[in-house]
Amino acid sequence: MEQTSKDVMEPKVAPEILLKQFLYLSNTIGYNLFFTGKPETHKNFDAWSLPFITDLLKSGNPHVILNIIENTNGLDAIPNRETLFYVLALITLAETTPAFKHHVYRTTLQVIRNDEDFFNYIKFVTRLNKTFSKGINKIIARYYLNKEPKQLLKDFGCKNGYHGWTHKDLIKLSHLKSKDLFTNAILDYVLRGSASGIIRANGDKEALSAIEYLDKCKEYRKCLDDDTAAEMLSELNYDITYPPDAVKKPLKVWETLIEHMDLKDVIRNLVKFYKLYLLKLESSFCTKLIDILTNEEKIKQSKLQPLDVFIALKLFENGGKSRDPHLVKYLTDLKAENDKVNKKQNIITSANILISDPISCPHISNVLNLTLQMSTCNFETTGKRFLINIVLDKTKCTTLNNINCDEAAAIITVPYVIAEKDVIVTKQLPNECVDFDIDFSNFKDAVNALKKANKLETDIRYQKMEFDYAIENQKLVDVFIHISGSPVQNIKSTTESFNKYKEIMKMPSAKLVLLNFYNTRKKSYDESILSIQGFDTNIPKIINAFIKNLF
Repeated sequence: MEQTSKDVMEPKVAPEILLKQFLYLSNTIGYNLFFTGKPETHKNFDAWSLPFITDLLKSGNPHVILNIIENTNGLDAIPNRETLFYVLALITLAETTPAFKHHVYRTTLQVIRNDEDFFNYIKFVTRLNKTFSKGINKIIARYYLNKEPKQLLKDFGCKNGYHGWTHKDLIKLSHLKSKDLFTNAILDYVLRGSASGIIRANGDKEALSAIEYLDKCKEYRKCLDDDTAAEMLSELNYDITYPPDAVKKPLKVWETLIEHMDLKDVIRNLVKFYKLYLLKLESSFCTKLIDILTNEEKIKQSKLQPLDVFIALKLFENGGKSRDPHLVKYLTDLKAENDKVNKKQNIITSANILISDPISCPHISNVLNLTLQMSTCNFETTGKRFLINIVLDKTKCTTLNNINCDEAAAIITVPYVIAEKDVIVTKQLPNECVDFDIDFSNFKDAVNALKKANKLETDIRYQKMEFDYAIENQKLVDVFIHISGSPVQNIKSTTESFNKYKEIMKMPSAKLVLLNFYNTRKKSYDESILSIQGFDTNIPKIINAFIKNLF
């Protein structure tokens, strides 16, 4: 029976804890629940949803907000950095003392690491307030002028901006000026074009060289010819890592860029490479790609995680992201309607492009499986003792329909088995929890074995069985991870069983992670329990932050 609001009294949570939960979990609901996907999808970036910010601002020490933000940024453990900039935008615009305002400006500039962070901050500031204050203009000016001139040049050349804002917009609105001739020349170029930049350079060779570089960047982005664009990349020092929009089949460009791209960007573009016929066996591009995907040093440098590779592999095999079932139904109905009235099929032809077809490219799939195994070297270890209980059912992940519960359970479990020293893996039977007799040291073997295993008609009333197993076998467990495709039906009973284990085994600091791939809102106000709903690449990062008591 599902618990009601009478079962559990909602506790009062300190505003500092609520702030940490928002930064790490992107939620404002006062308990440890993480929804995978983009926070904006769940409408968590609404000013009214963060009353704890107002409480902290009105407290005797509002600087605690900035201390938490600085510590969180330094640990590099949050899944969505946008939460940092939303909070900073809120307190930037709040009515506070001059001393606190200066602390906010200083912290904002420390937290911003790159243009993407900067434009995220601008996005939230302008969403909350349509005009720029003097303080915002100061932050914009300091962000640009604090950069090394050559880095500033590279950033201007590589990308115009993000989220509808451009560098030109911000430089113009903030009336940005510099005492440095080189910087002023490129600022003038961005605002008024090449001729003005040349005049401002005043014959300085370095400044004129910078103007020439920006001209080439602009020319590259507008280039129509694949061969010409590929030749230009070396002149641009491979700073731009994407093909020109106007080149319909950038075959040479991709072949030139592939060695200079970040490995995460490479695996994100695999479907594109396939559709451009670049992945033919023994082609020069394919040979380069395989060398990159199996380069141990590159994998370590990229900090590529097993879950990143796995999701890229599944998206590749399925021809891209799965489509919304409502969209598919709409397209199907539209086609049927047009067939009946014998209309032209132009609209259908373009619409059908949205439906992905599976990809058959075994040599790349095999290489990705090898990359997947090699990427476990980047999995962060904790030194804790784990018990991972897997409930097998036929559910598919609601956030990624290409992935079923067996595959998701394997990709979560295998890195822990390989990286951690003490991991027990169990499976759920109708009346008990038993050791899983599967080798979890290899992804492919684990997935195949899980697919063959008998499936339960899942009933989560059995969810307490792993605690009984641990008590009966006298297992000291720091972290329980319960993996299921179905939602928790009785969180109250699960919490009671977990607390019973902690008491009997004298493990007061033990933690429980309830990971299910079906989005639901089951509440647990126990601070030692974390619920994760859905499936994405952030799951290991959130679990590690929870284990370290960061929120």
